[in-house]
Amino acid sequence: MLSNVLQFFRLTFRAPDPFEPDSTEQEFLRDYAQRFLAHRRAISIMAVVYWSAYLVWDLFQALQSSEFQHVLSYVLLLRLFGVVCLTGYACLSFQKSFVNEHYATRVLIAMISTAYLLLGLILIVVPFPINHMYYSPGLFEVMIFTYGMFRLRAKPAIRLTFVFLLFSEFVYAFMANDSGGQYSSHTFSMYYFLFSSFYLISFAIIGCAIVIELERTARRAFFRERELSFSNNSIKAKNTELESLNGALEDSKRDTETKTAALVGVKEEARLSAERSNLNKSQFLADAAHDLRQPMQALSNLLEAAQHASLRADHNASGQLLANAQTALRAARSSFNAILDISRLESGFVEAQYSSFEIDDLVTEIISPLRLAAAERGVTLRTRLGSGKTVVRSDPHLLSRVLTNIIANAIKYSDRSKARAVVLVGIVRLPNRVRIDIIDNGIGIPPHHWENVFKPFFQLGNTERDREKGIGLGLSIVKSSMMLLSEHRIDMRSIEGRGTRFSLDIPRTDDLGTFKIIKDAEQSPIANDVSGLYVIYVEDDVLVRASTVALFQEYGILYEAVGSVSELKERLPLLERIPDLLITDYRLPGGGTAKDIMQLMSRYFDADIPVIILTGEVQTSRTELIGADVLSKPSSPEVLLAAIAARGQKVSEMA
Repeated sequence: MLSNVLQFFRLTFRAPDPFEPDSTEQEFLRDYAQRFLAHRRAISIMAVVYWSAYLVWDLFQALQSSEFQHVLSYVLLLRLFGVVCLTGYACLSFQKSFVNEHYATRVLIAMISTAYLLLGLILIVVPFPINHMYYSPGLFEVMIFTYGMFRLRAKPAIRLTFVFLLFSEFVYAFMANDSGGQYSSHTFSMYYFLFSSFYLISFAIIGCAIVIELERTARRAFFRERELSFSNNSIKAKNTELESLNGALEDSKRDTETKTAALVGVKEEARLSAERSNLNKSQFLADAAHDLRQPMQALSNLLEAAQHASLRADHNASGQLLANAQTALRAARSSFNAILDISRLESGFVEAQYSSFEIDDLVTEIISPLRLAAAERGVTLRTRLGSGKTVVRSDPHLLSRVLTNIIANAIKYSDRSKARAVVLVGIVRLPNRVRIDIIDNGIGIPPHHWENVFKPFFQLGNTERDREKGIGLGLSIVKSSMMLLSEHRIDMRSIEGRGTRFSLDIPRTDDLGTFKIIKDAEQSPIANDVSGLYVIYVEDDVLVRASTVALFQEYGILYEAVGSVSELKERLPLLERIPDLLITDYRLPGGGTAKDIMQLMSRYFDADIPVIILTGEVQTSRTELIGADVLSKPSSPEVLLAAIAARGQKVSEMA
């Protein structure tokens, strides 16, 4: 499993190797520059127009803020200087030498770097917090041009990313230390610095993965076309030889020509498929950036308003604004986790872990936490499970995710105009199969949209992007999960205005395994008081450790916090009693893992101590973490506290 994880990271974040011999690589570079010549020229013009349009935004800000008026002349000077520079680079893109890939790369990097540098200077000039709230997102827009629009190759883009990140950290640090006036709170300005840095780095990581995959796709397309070209040349040579034969070979000649046409068709289809794939990935990146930036903007505004209310000693307003900020943060975390789930499922390194279990119990566990959401929307959630128990063979975690997303989707898109909104979940037992039907009488889906509902970010009837209806990734996760489950099938039928039916077909088995259904901590309330529990906490990231310790202190949890295996070894002789719970990160400094922590605690205390693994790893080996609860970062405080409460209850029962 570890080798699969390492292979995934190498595949995702390692730039493609050049072709051998060097002549083939040079041929690829010529083809690459020629293929995207018109595209790059068009995007260069678009960049000039895009940059120039922000002059209106600058003037608008001057009308809204008296502080901004003092720096308007500097901002306009930088903006106009950028227009001149970007126009010059756009003109260079129309030179004949722009068909040379190395020359084109230098021009594009100069164009992007100039825009990024000037935008950084604008951020320094513009007063705090206007620079963070209304100009900082421009850095992400420049990165979108870098990763998806200009079609830079991976290595230049990655080098440019490192320069961008270093320059951005300098700019953010200067902005955090230059927040005078009523925003002089160092803690508040440092929050902006850390918040902006986190999302910029996250965006850069995703962008680098995208640009690497785009170049890898282009190299594969070039290789296929080259192979097909060799095949075509070989076929032409054979055709020349056949022309010298007598009339008896005419039928064979026509057959060869037919095969040649088929190869050309395959070549064209491969090229179109690669272009569609590149376009889809660029669109996914743009949509993902939009959905991440929306709650970020709301969170920035709410925190600014809360800070202002706190300075006025209006604690009621401050508390309400902070509650709304927490809602925005949950929305951002939900979007981020959904995007990571899509990437993980489509990476090719996730495999289904099959076991045998009773499908009735799984459906019951899934529906239980969804009843509250259904009641809040006035939806009646019904089940028709039948009598007896039915055993199926599937991956319970993937199947649970599929069913949860479909049922939650049916609840969200209920038709409130109807007197009774109903979602029915039924199990139909067949001789060798089990069919699970999820039927609703909601708004329905027009036939011409049936293919689109499984695409990322597609939401029917939600043009206003109401986040109560999700972000449009639920059914995309369903599609990716079903592709990993062999012998499983999903079918959808819908009538506009009447409702939709999803049917899942699952193989049955007579062998009941030992799988035990565990409630999702995300849906479980904190059932017990966690105060007084004694916890050993191992986390090497200083910021994460400090924030978690603050959470422990607020809820009265006793703790010992360390950053590595060696620190824990030094602290163990000083402990006065056996801890009630161990919470640890999976990967630790010096090559240590959660398994090392678990073994160390077990040997020292000679007791089974409950364990929670709080990890940011994309994929961990579950076999080496038997007996531990695994939570993925970012995990909400409610989920962590619920897991601690559940483990604390087990400790109390054992005592």
